[in-house]
Amino acid sequence: MPTKRLQFTDWLPDQPSNAGSIIDAKNVYPVSVGYAPFTSAENYSGAASENLNSVFVARYGDDVAVFAGGATKLFNLNNTTLALTDVSKLADMVDWYMELSIW
Repeated sequence: MPTKRLQFTDWLPDQPSNAGSIIDAKNVYPVSVGYAPFTSAENYSGAASENLNSVFVARYGDDVAVFAGGATKLFNLNNTTLALTDVSKLADMVDWYMELSIW
């Protein structure tokens, strides 16, 4: 009779049943045993001139920069006043890309 090797993973009874199976979790934040929902939506900044599709946060030492992008514009969040400033530069993008690629 042939034998078959069975692979057992770690026994983690305190983990949620969907651990390892979630590909895209929306409107939640990670906690030690899975994900927890945000309690409610909050206005964090001033209004943008178009709907925002994504947000990117970068940190360098003590400096934190928050960028938000819409369909045609890129905004930078002022961390003091919470105002969004349009930092899109469509006309200069080719020169910026060429300069960046040289480095």
